[in-house]
Amino acid sequence: MSHIIVTGGAGGIGGAVHEKLVSEVDSVSLFDNAFPERPLNWACENSGGTRIKCDVTSMSEVVGAVRLAEAEHGAVSGLVIAAGILRPGHAESTEPQDLKDMLSVNILGASNVIQAAVPSMIRNGGGQVVVISSNSARIARADLAGYSASKAGLSMLARSYALHLAEYGIGVNIVSPGSTRTDMLGVAVADAERGGATRGTPSRFRVGIPTGRICEPEEIAEIVAFIVLGKAPQLVAADIVLDGGASLGA
Repeated sequence: MSHIIVTGGAGGIGGAVHEKLVSEVDSVSLFDNAFPERPLNWACENSGGTRIKCDVTSMSEVVGAVRLAEAEHGAVSGLVIAAGILRPGHAESTEPQDLKDMLSVNILGASNVIQAAVPSMIRNGGGQVVVISSNSARIARADLAGYSASKAGLSMLARSYALHLAEYGIGVNIVSPGSTRTDMLGVAVADAERGGATRGTPSRFRVGIPTGRICEPEEIAEIVAFIVLGKAPQLVAADIVLDGGASLGA
């Protein structure tokens, strides 16, 4: 039995991953704080994935969600960490609460879910974890100070967990997209479609995208599915960048 948990499953990259996986695995459990509370007469959805409301920054909620998912679909064989938030800000404009929220969701939330799911994965004989980071974890962005910091921390967290979990047959890897057509990117998508992101902004120390376009969530989902389905079992602590060359291979 294959059972994959996807956080941030309500849309964006997480939603695209769900759409890719749902026909290839036995069960998909989607965690997202945007989902409504379950009604008392709720019945398990046998197709399209089980949706569980969960605030990943709350360890108690995460543990409860993992237990519920495991009770309904069996041991966890794979995990995709796609929950994340982005709040722009530079050295003079980053709000302390925005920074705290990004660190909490993007780093603590990922750690909570991995820690809660690992015992189930070990009981299942191992599995794969894919962490969605960002190319901004390696390339500084003038207006994404807090976001870049949170994603850099997330990438290092994933690499460190990878070293510990490999002996249990659990592979942990990172997928780092560049500008991607999601609601989270908001006005940046409109800017990209006008050519701003693809041409670059020298005054903001930002290079363009050599391929001339932003990434689609479905493209990210293809790589994520390949890894989380165990098709590259010797891939451990890798960071795969999908940004059309925007980070210049850094």
